[in-house]
Amino acid sequence: PTRLLRRRPPGQALLVTHDAALGMEDHAILANEPKSSRLVTASVISADRDSSHLIFNIHVSEPGDGYLSYGLFRRYEAFAAMHAAMQAQPELAPRLPSLPAKPRKSAKVTDDWSIIDRLGEYLRSIVSDPLLVTSGEVRGFLELSAA
Repeated sequence: PTRLLRRRPPGQALLVTHDAALGMEDHAILANEPKSSRLVTASVISADRDSSHLIFNIHVSEPGDGYLSYGLFRRYEAFAAMHAAMQAQPELAPRLPSLPAKPRKSAKVTDDWSIIDRLGEYLRSIVSDPLLVTSGEVRGFLELSAA
């Protein structure tokens, strides 16, 4: 990944990363945020159909002693449950991006790619927000370490 460090007033640094190998878009995170929120990235990279459901493959990277990177599998219902739990919290609800509509069971392959893109953007929005990414709901959903 390439990293650029830019200065922001008043003395805050903005870290921008891009990982073309994973097809991940730029992620911007304040460099002076708590360690647990720095450099956490998440992207929906693919989906598989099992009978009538889409199972989304999510790639997560987070800081640690080294740089921890792993994959998770989640159904849309897990995204919806995380979103609902955060909506119920007054301090998180205004910061939440809109959750993309649930995919249709009989969707075409092009529709599958559309929901992959929309859920990927949803996750990138969440992990780029220091308050959201450190919430228990997001940490549990992404199985983030306690570091």
